Amino acid sequence: MLSDAQNRWLAEQSYWVDERKDNKPYIPEKEEQYYYNSNNPKLGKFEVLKTENNEKNGMQAMAVAPVDKNGKADTTEIVIAYAGTNFADAKDRATDLQTVILGDKMFEQSPAHPYTGSKIDGQVMTAQKFANEIKAKYPDAKISTTGHSLGEFFSFNCFG
Repeated sequence: MLSDAQNRWLAEQSYWVDERKDNKPYIPEKEEQYYYNSNNPKLGKFEVLKTENNEKNGMQAMAVAPVDKNGKADTTEIVIAYAGTNFADAKDRATDLQTVILGDKMFEQSPAHPYTGSKIDGQVMTAQKFANEIKAKYPDAKISTTGHSLGEFFSFNCFG
């Protein structure tokens, strides 16, 4: 079971799935192939199993597994970290508004949205699809979620 500090740290790392995210003060370091916080090594190492950076609706997430003392990912315990709203991303803001109004429904894009004139999945639908893919690939894993703000909303909707 991960600590609250580990979950908070992983929630912060989920924002970095979007390579354009540059307005956060902390950029995760990489040691070998793992996410690792050299400022607080007690948080441990995590192998990133899968990421999602949905270019149409702005949803970001990552699935990680803790790395054991032998350097192997322990996929019996997986954490899905969902990013909250990136207010610098117009798609994220527009989709957040649609999520509040329509929930998990597919919606017509408004003229203000960067992808106009098309129907796309809401972020809740994308978050659920991501969770389902992880559950299918690791059926015996204990899966938990973490996230800030909108990211925690996804956690509740996908596993609540």
